Amino acid sequence: MSYGIIRVQKFKRQAVTGIQQHNQRLKDHSNTNPDIDFSKSGENYSLEGEGVNFSAEVSKRLVGVSGSRWGTIRRDAVVMSEALVTSDRAFFASLTPEKQKAFFSDALSFLRTQYGRENIFSAVVHLDETTPHMHVTFTPIQRGKLTAKTLFSRTALSGLQTAFFEQVGKKWGLERGEKHVAKRRHLDVADYKRATDFQLETLSISAEEAEAKIVKKGLLSATYESGESIAERLNRKYVWPLARALQEAQQEKKLWHERANFREHLFQEQKELQKGLSPERVERLRQGIKALSDALKREQQEEREQLHTRQKTRARMR
Repeated sequence: MSYGIIRVQKFKRQAVTGIQQHNQRLKDHSNTNPDIDFSKSGENYSLEGEGVNFSAEVSKRLVGVSGSRWGTIRRDAVVMSEALVTSDRAFFASLTPEKQKAFFSDALSFLRTQYGRENIFSAVVHLDETTPHMHVTFTPIQRGKLTAKTLFSRTALSGLQTAFFEQVGKKWGLERGEKHVAKRRHLDVADYKRATDFQLETLSISAEEAEAKIVKKGLLSATYESGESIAERLNRKYVWPLARALQEAQQEKKLWHERANFREHLFQEQKELQKGLSPERVERLRQGIKALSDALKREQQEEREQLHTRQKTRARMR
């Protein structure tokens, strides 16, 4: 059983160039994403805006918002968003390359309807990582305003998941993820591995559970579960939740790499800025970037603590 996955990320102007470099594979190596096989990068393809300049495309669309290239838009404003569309390897292995492209084309059409065709400027399919996936990049503009806060509220994102399942996933035989799941924070690699190991350790089927249960009892006889019913019961309790947890953990790992790429880009931006600024200005920028990096580290520590608490809670419930 495969799930349709669609995730949305928000980016400020400082991240725009870094995201372009990742999506278009402008470098022949990556220090943060070991999943990329650059020998296969030639198999990647675009469904929208091949080779476009992300900064130029964002700037062009912001003219209608601010009246100038970057105008009076706040530096911390979300000026670009990206939807990641994928599923698991089993789903893509069941499709021919032509069918895979048709799936991603359907997903792109869906996103054009959701966020406006005029706002989307890039759609890149990556086949050089462990699982095929598509990055669709766009400006979060509605009615002439930047509206990331409204577009990507928790309610809106839940509605996005439902709409994606109804309009795309169902057609391709994909399931929708669980509804009303508590808010998740992205895991770092170590936490991702621990979360996956935890799921594996709790997968234990006793001999008693594998026995056929009585479904109807008479005075002198009894009717037992069929083999199909036993398999259905055990699948529901063990296999399906595990498959969903593993798929989500894999996706969390990928999103961690995206965050790491963003952090690396910040430090590259700092180096570029140093070339034409006074020592005092450089020091202020350095301190600002360090503060952001420290904040990301604190966030990861909070995630680890929350994961540990969830694991203890699950263990007690079992």
